[in-house]
Amino acid sequence: MGYSWSPSFLAYLKGGAAVVGDRYDTFTTATGVMVDRASTTRWGGTVGAGLEYAFAPNWSVGVEYDHLFMGNKNLNLSPPPVSPP
Repeated sequence: MGYSWSPSFLAYLKGGAAVVGDRYDTFTTATGVMVDRASTTRWGGTVGAGLEYAFAPNWSVGVEYDHLFMGNKNLNLSPPPVSPP
């Protein structure tokens, strides 16, 4: 939903669904070798607001803020097993 108070300025609000994909990689410190990988997909909602200014035909510049509501997620990470030297 938006409102334009002149041909050049637009203010708007928006909302909807959001989905993000998170990926977690575990690397060893000594060698940099990846030892584990996990991924998850989370669903939630989003709201946002923005302003836009048209400075020429078919050209505009704007600023926008979006906030994602993805809930809380707790991860328990443990170090990879260390083999004796």
